[in-house]
Amino acid sequence: MDRLELVEIIENQKAKLSPRGKELWDELDIPVYMSPEEEDVLQRRQAQRQQEDITERISYLPLYDQGVIKVLTELRGGLYTSDEREDAGESGEARRTQAVVIAADLKNIAEGRQADPDMTLEQAIARLRE
Repeated sequence: MDRLELVEIIENQKAKLSPRGKELWDELDIPVYMSPEEEDVLQRRQAQRQQEDITERISYLPLYDQGVIKVLTELRGGLYTSDEREDAGESGEARRTQAVVIAADLKNIAEGRQADPDMTLEQAIARLRE
């Protein structure tokens, strides 16, 4: 799983959100882009409170949006963790692959299906593109 393909899957998932869901996702996603140098202790505390508030507001979204946000959270986490590994000189491909497979299972569960412990990367990608 290459980085560009994962970013495309994330954008595809974001497009599935309702306008309110997209707004809350964007609010939730902003603090992730800040580096530690950009935040001091007070800013971190404020960001934590804001994330808690956003998470609470997400709980009032329709179940469909909540499911998509869970998928996006996993995909985003995989992307950032893989970036950190690559910055350290390691390969991030395994983490991206893992995130896509987990996200596809989260989508299955959100839609009332069973998780598939034997899902391949290709199956996961196809599931997320549905």
